[in-house]
Amino acid sequence: MFKNKDITDQVVEFLSGKMCPLECLERYLKKIILFQPKLNCFVQLETQAATKAASSSKKRYQLGSPLSAIDGIPIALKDNINVCGMETRNGTKSSFPFTKDADITKRLKNAGAIILGKLNMDECAFGATTNNPNFGPTQNPWKIGYTAGGSSGGVASAVSAGLIMAGIGTDTLGSVRLPAAYCGLVGFKPTQGLVSTKGVIPLSSSLDHIGPLCLSVRDTKLLLNVLTNARSQPFRKPSQILQNLSHVSFGILAQTNDSQVTSEVAAGFARAKKDLINNGARIQVIKRPNFKLEKLRHHALLILELEGSKVLSPYLRNQPNLFSDALKKALEFGENAPIKKIKSAQNTLNKTREMIEVIFNEVDILISPTAPQNAFSFEERPLSNQAQFTTIANVTGCPAITLPTGLDLSGTPSAIQLIGPRHQEESVLKIAAFLEALWGNYRPPIDLPG
Repeated sequence: MFKNKDITDQVVEFLSGKMCPLECLERYLKKIILFQPKLNCFVQLETQAATKAASSSKKRYQLGSPLSAIDGIPIALKDNINVCGMETRNGTKSSFPFTKDADITKRLKNAGAIILGKLNMDECAFGATTNNPNFGPTQNPWKIGYTAGGSSGGVASAVSAGLIMAGIGTDTLGSVRLPAAYCGLVGFKPTQGLVSTKGVIPLSSSLDHIGPLCLSVRDTKLLLNVLTNARSQPFRKPSQILQNLSHVSFGILAQTNDSQVTSEVAAGFARAKKDLINNGARIQVIKRPNFKLEKLRHHALLILELEGSKVLSPYLRNQPNLFSDALKKALEFGENAPIKKIKSAQNTLNKTREMIEVIFNEVDILISPTAPQNAFSFEERPLSNQAQFTTIANVTGCPAITLPTGLDLSGTPSAIQLIGPRHQEESVLKIAAFLEALWGNYRPPIDLPG
């Protein structure tokens, strides 16, 4: 079996001459050939362009002048992100027109990253299972027949299985963090506006974010440095490593404890809280009796449907066969929503933003399970409450990260979510790195050749 390395490990090999970017690419292409038929992560694979880019990267290392800390690293992008030379289908039957690379694509190319292709997703990023009506389901490498999550499920599956070293997804109500949680990865949604969404097919302008899915927190930091929009508040590397959590206060919304989570998730979250306390953390329950997580999720979904209908309605009118009946129904619901309901939803979102701003005067970090359940079978009906805990970070624009805490009794990953105040990426990543050192990294024991 191939051993999964993270980006830092791989770049050390590049710098030492133990392996060159071209040899690295060839290894990953072999893994894709072996694993892709069963996992169904890629919807496009561009070997020629990737080989050319890897050859250029090899020369740069030979000259001692790599472009960045991710030069020569094989990655891939969700199929709603524009890359010149590749189609952007956005999970549909047709291509969306564009002329330029997305801003994040430019940044990755300028940093020397090797873009291998496009990855499967829920149709128009609307969904949380990556069971795509046009490209089929993407499998979870931890358990074939189980969802990798969505809508960035192709990214999560590919990174988890070791077909790429990292990937970029989009997150509107949790679509980076949920797949990362189900696949045992680190998934990060930065502060809204920190990473440009220009050149990414939008779903909801007020809720959309871009984020990396990685094997480690340190890889997340590397990619965030590349993706950061320089015109926004800059991201700074953490100045020191935490020795304990004695100076960190964690809050848990009372509604989190009242939510319907599975016994596996409850047990995993209880273990995680115990570890935090044993390492000096202070944890308090935040009580806001009038706040309802489920109501927030429903109202955020209505805004998503409303904004999504505005973006996609021209395609719907001109190419009605482009979308599935289920997606058309959701978009029509948003388009025809009564003004009274829309105003009520917007009011809920605004009050939530105000509430969270006050809460962060009381605690440093909010914690919760990432989802009420771990990965589930495609044979089960998709659960409507998957974004119960992730939605709040999209509504407020706050940075949020998920990382694995261990495995449940069935052998699938459990995960915790950390949410910090806006523009506090440094603090969130520093705490996540400390917890990762406690809990470790996880790689699936996929029973596939390679």
